Amino acid sequence: MPRLRFPVLVLTVLAVVSACANPAGNTRDQQRAAVREMRTDALNQLYSEVPSAKATIQGAVGYAVFSSISTKVFVVASGRGYGIAHNNATGKETYMRMLELGGGVGFGLKDLRIVLAFKSKPAWKNFIENGIEIGGDAEVAAKSG
Repeated sequence: MPRLRFPVLVLTVLAVVSACANPAGNTRDQQRAAVREMRTDALNQLYSEVPSAKATIQGAVGYAVFSSISTKVFVVASGRGYGIAHNNATGKETYMRMLELGGGVGFGLKDLRIVLAFKSKPAWKNFIENGIEIGGDAEVAAKSG
């Protein structure tokens, strides 16, 4: 039975994080409203910390804002999130989900807001049609808040 404790712990942590990585709300409209609110909050925080980012976002072909929660428990890393992509030319919004899987030794939890701005139409189109893959992670941190 002791051999089962580690996999059960890992699966429990990953399940809890997965449940937290969904937008609030019971209906599709409520969830979309929560995603839009997350976008507004993330952009407002970005603009307050980096005022020049507002001109970058407004001048872009489009932008995307994501909320992501990820964990690493010993050698297993997993993360989920959701977001919204906004086409500045047409105003069209695309609701998206994200998934992260990885490995490496460590233990931790990250709650991130990610803002992407696209300068070119081909990059925007590729992102909307195929998503994006970003790799690489190296950090040492112990912080709260």
